[in-house]
Amino acid sequence: MNHASLLQFFKRSSFTYLAIEVGGESMELKQFGPARDIVVCSPGVGFVALPFDSERLPGVGELVRQGQVLMRLRRFKSYVDVVAPSDGEIARVDVVLGQFYEFGVPLVHLRESIAP
Repeated sequence: MNHASLLQFFKRSSFTYLAIEVGGESMELKQFGPARDIVVCSPGVGFVALPFDSERLPGVGELVRQGQVLMRLRRFKSYVDVVAPSDGEIARVDVVLGQFYEFGVPLVHLRESIAP
């Protein structure tokens, strides 16, 4: 079996990891699950504000970590953090800085990659 056919077999299989050594050659393959989209919605009402110690909102294509503050919602004199629910890449930003948003409105779309 050549490298190309082994790779095709692996991609079609349900395996998530394969390590093989034949005749002094070795190959290690890892396969991750399908990516999924996550919509981060407004946890309350308020005006979109910058995260603490940040000069801008995160943009499309940026990688974010689980728990990272993406933005804050300002209401009266308090703030509510809007955090990334998982690691991922920002696919779309649906907010304007300073704009008022209500509870449940989509703010950011993340593309999460599911690891084995």
